[in-house]
Amino acid sequence: MTVTDVNGNVSTVDADVTVEDNVDPIAVSQDITVQLDATGNGSTTAALVDNGSNDACGIASLSVSQTDFDCSHVGINTVTLTVTDVNGNVSTVDADVTVEDNVDPIAISQDVTVQLDATGSGSTTAALVDNGSNDACGIATLIVSQTDFDCSHVGTNTVTLTVTDVNGNVSTVDADVTVEDNVDPTAISQDVTVQLDAAGNGSTTAALVDNGSNDACGIDTLIVSQTDFDCSHVGINTVTLTVTDVNGNVSTVDADVTVEDNVDPIAISQDVTVQLDATGNGSTTAALVDNGSNDACGIASLTLDKTSFDCSNVGIPNPVILTVTDVNGNSSTATANVTVEDDICPTVEVKLEPIEGMLKKNKGCFTVVITPEDNCSIADVVADLNGHPVANGQIVELKKKKKYKVKLKKEGSHDDDSSGDDDDSSRGRRRCKPDVKFEGPDFTLTATVTDSSGNGGGLGECNKGLDTDNGSDTDRDVYVFPSKHDGHSHDRHNHDGDSKSNDDDNSGKRNK
Repeated sequence: MTVTDVNGNVSTVDADVTVEDNVDPIAVSQDITVQLDATGNGSTTAALVDNGSNDACGIASLSVSQTDFDCSHVGINTVTLTVTDVNGNVSTVDADVTVEDNVDPIAISQDVTVQLDATGSGSTTAALVDNGSNDACGIATLIVSQTDFDCSHVGTNTVTLTVTDVNGNVSTVDADVTVEDNVDPTAISQDVTVQLDAAGNGSTTAALVDNGSNDACGIDTLIVSQTDFDCSHVGINTVTLTVTDVNGNVSTVDADVTVEDNVDPIAISQDVTVQLDATGNGSTTAALVDNGSNDACGIASLTLDKTSFDCSNVGIPNPVILTVTDVNGNSSTATANVTVEDDICPTVEVKLEPIEGMLKKNKGCFTVVITPEDNCSIADVVADLNGHPVANGQIVELKKKKKYKVKLKKEGSHDDDSSGDDDDSSRGRRRCKPDVKFEGPDFTLTATVTDSSGNGGGLGECNKGLDTDNGSDTDRDVYVFPSKHDGHSHDRHNHDGDSKSNDDDNSGKRNK
């Protein structure tokens, strides 16, 4: 300390003066807002909370009770600002730190597929559409714009997933919901019957085979494996009904198609002629009477009510019924007339039968034997010996000299003369008494026969004379007398024979 007196004299002396600052600084705060970041964190500083804190001597430090904040602090948080001056004086003041979460959540979706059920309905959820949406503070809700679907939604549908965090921040994202109908339709069939027409054809349709096939989303097509049928299909045929819905799902079911042929065949007949055979019998067949009977599916059988005929049927109409049956049992009939003809020529065999005991060297008595035959009946027989009429059973005497001498006798008129002389009456012996007497180098016995059908006689086919054994005219060699070497033997010949006589008078000659 310096002391100066009134006279200017100065003296100094030291002393200690202690200066103290005990005045607290003035702490002034302000409320602030802290925004959380995407990680859910946020912070502040004392400087931000300070609102002009001061001190005459100066502020040494500012501090705040809390600087870091997270999702748990969202809202108003009270913090304390501590102000310290350079002299260590401290003041505090509170402030409100409002922590806000204004960060939108991260919305992440995924495409999903929804399968419709048998009723045509299907659904999804936001949880299924979500693919890990997140928020630092947490997700409060997930909402999808559409959860329910039906047949009208088959295909791709865009939906929106809305994600809201716990602090009300919202994000949206789209996703595709593919709606599928993989439910097969219900195929229901019924058995049907198809009638073939006259051409052997018939048909059905899928609609006729269907018996109420259905699908929640609707039927697109009905197809049957076979619609057209013909004769080869008569009976039960298994077909398959294929039902396809509007979404391409397919179901099948079998059905029986019974194909029937109820069309009668067309019976066509023709008149025929039957020739009787040598036994007087003849026949025809259904095939001969048939004149093109037909059926689309084929003929199984042709039958006639009468196929066999005999002589009683000649010359009269003989109606027959042709029955035509097709392969499926349908039948039709047609009538035809069978004309029975007998064109078989009658036959005849003629010979002179030697009468035992009446044969001599140069003469003998014989019986005329005429044997006609016909498949039906004989109407007339005419015979002659060298132009002289003879009858069956008539007695004939032949005498051989240089020429044969013939005596025709009435039936039963013969004697037992064995002398060889025709003048034995003077000796009281009986002899042949001829009704006709003639001689000739040859003797021919001829018979002509006509049957009940008019065959024979002078008819062309039968009038063949010696040219056939079966003709109506038949010639036969009569007789060749035995030679002296043969005793009483004799030969009977047909007209083809060329027997020789060893008689003394006509040795080496052909004798008839």
